Amino acid sequence: MTAQRCNTSYPPKFPPATPIPSHHGNPTTSSWDKQTAKRRHRHEDARSPIMITKYMTEITSRFNPFTMQARPARLFLSFLPPNARQSGLTINTVLLPKTSKEAPSLFVKFKDGKEMTLDCEKLGIKGLLEEVDRHSRGLQKQADMTDS
Repeated sequence: MTAQRCNTSYPPKFPPATPIPSHHGNPTTSSWDKQTAKRRHRHEDARSPIMITKYMTEITSRFNPFTMQARPARLFLSFLPPNARQSGLTINTVLLPKTSKEAPSLFVKFKDGKEMTLDCEKLGIKGLLEEVDRHSRGLQKQADMTDS
């Protein structure tokens, strides 16, 4: 029997290392910066769902920021677009003291007059977004029907 020979060389050849981005050069020409920008952009899109805020007039939240039960309310506020206040949405946030035992709540008022008082402990962030978007989609359908 004869020994078979491998086609690989020793020591193994590794691909060239990724260049470290330089602060002196043009950051837009580096392939590393383009790849990093794509990853960060994709991550941003995956993180924040599109919430229909066009039909909301007022959002009031009350929570103790130090408790886990307040997490859905904090996340709901973080999902609001940065230009929400400029588009006419009133956002009121009441931060309760650390010793407060009051349950976190979220109050949303829409342009058609409907008011929702949402319990953050029971619904969670997905439930909050579903409830608010369900009514917003209904208002959007009505607006589309009247425009046509």
